[in-house]
Amino acid sequence: MAQFVVQILAGADAVVEGAISGGAAFMDAGWLEEPLRAARLARNQSACPLRVFLSGHGSFEPRWMKGEASARRVVCSAKKLPAHVLAALEGVAEVRVGAGEGIQPEEVLRSLSEESGVRSLVVDGGGGFFLSLLQAGCVDELCLALEPRLFGNKGGETLTGVPGDFLPASVKASLVKMEEVAGECFTRWKLRHQRELAEKIDAFHLMT
Repeated sequence: MAQFVVQILAGADAVVEGAISGGAAFMDAGWLEEPLRAARLARNQSACPLRVFLSGHGSFEPRWMKGEASARRVVCSAKKLPAHVLAALEGVAEVRVGAGEGIQPEEVLRSLSEESGVRSLVVDGGGGFFLSLLQAGCVDELCLALEPRLFGNKGGETLTGVPGDFLPASVKASLVKMEEVAGECFTRWKLRHQRELAEKIDAFHLMT
């Protein structure tokens, strides 16, 4: 994993990923080396980020939870999970069930803030959730990797939605950092929302 990405993940209180996203590969055991763990502890953070898995359809496979066993794990599901899944997750992850109408971004943020003390999080997988955060004006930074490869499918979801269903308005961004590693370009952008984003962020910080 590029050090650029490791530093981003290591700085967050929590890492959010879709239940079946490929992001779990980032969190394999040993990904966070001792100096970064020590830096987290010095900032009064846990040794590893809280891992948050999202399931909008009430389905989840415990085997998807790869990675460091010592990291706290939370599964947020829009619907009640099957009994056998709940049994497999007992003692492994905290399970939080929503109102059954999909994953609501502000509800997830509020829950993580109030119940786990999360002040910063990285969304690493789960395009639909990231899109909902953008639409709600809850994203202040975008980390984008540019890779010389084209892929996708006819109905594939992107950061701005599925084909024919995009963000209602453009979101401006300014480049903060750029790094080329092994033929890939890792970039970090500050999003420039209108005034309501600042108000949302202030309210989020007040909750903590």
